[in-house]
Amino acid sequence: NDDHSSSSSSISSSPSSSSLPAPISMIDVGGGSVQIAMPRSNTPRCEDKKDQLLLDPSCAQSITLMGFGAAFFEKTMKEYLIRNKLADDHDDEDGDTIMSPCAFKGFNESYHPLSSLPSSVSASASTLHFVGRGNFEECFQIVFSCMGSSISSSSSSSSRHIMDSSQDSSSSIMDNQDNKGGDWKVLRRNIRAQVENGGHFIGLSMLFHLTHFLSIVYPHSMSTFPNPTLAEIKSHSRKLCQTDWNELKEMYQGKDPYTPKGMMKGRCFDAALVVSLLQNFGFSEDERVFTFIVERNGIEADWTYGAALTILLQGKEEEEEEE
Repeated sequence: NDDHSSSSSSISSSPSSSSLPAPISMIDVGGGSVQIAMPRSNTPRCEDKKDQLLLDPSCAQSITLMGFGAAFFEKTMKEYLIRNKLADDHDDEDGDTIMSPCAFKGFNESYHPLSSLPSSVSASASTLHFVGRGNFEECFQIVFSCMGSSISSSSSSSSRHIMDSSQDSSSSIMDNQDNKGGDWKVLRRNIRAQVENGGHFIGLSMLFHLTHFLSIVYPHSMSTFPNPTLAEIKSHSRKLCQTDWNELKEMYQGKDPYTPKGMMKGRCFDAALVVSLLQNFGFSEDERVFTFIVERNGIEADWTYGAALTILLQGKEEEEEEE
């Protein structure tokens, strides 16, 4: 899954993981959803399996967070900015221009209002114009706020919900839900349990694409890639968003095979989304529990649970060869 589109390409010279600690969990941020594969160690028969949990389907959980992918959430962010614009300045002479903190300074983009927006939008302007301001903190607050609203309504009939494909297809990861956002509380608790048990998280798709781009732009201070902490991702994202768009294009367009032409313009928003997701998942800023990859031993990691199994099985083969 690609960040903002449905297609992706495998690049043979891409970075890959080598030896990884266990137990392993996977997080994949795609265009429309987020996929997570984690061990299910809280059942008696699975407690003693340790690093082989994901090899037994009954001891693994594969979770889908619908509506939290990059392309879907970027539309949510733009709708938020449009609605705020309408609420704040009805008589603004420059009514078709919207200043976006999630776009780089100097970046301009035409945008056609979505059908879900108030009719007054399409009536006042057939095309809106987003002008970048490049402010990570403000963008992050908008994304975090929108995500909080989505999480709070995740137990209703919202399009954003959590599904556990290892159980019945209509069931939630929480059997009895008495409060809004209960699913996310369970998810955060499960993630924290994995961290505290020495688990490691593999970041796929847009998680890799963003952090790899940060390592290209800041090769020295992001030398911890592919294992940066959340604090390192956040601090470099703040610097990235402040960069002038024309300067960024001139210096880095074509330098990163995972940020092709047409994708670089969204990296400031991507950064805010990644930080918001990881914070909402309950990761602490200074934990070094991530490895961001695109392939493992030449095999593209584009299916979350399948990628986890591949890494575990290859690791097992390597151990047997050493013996």
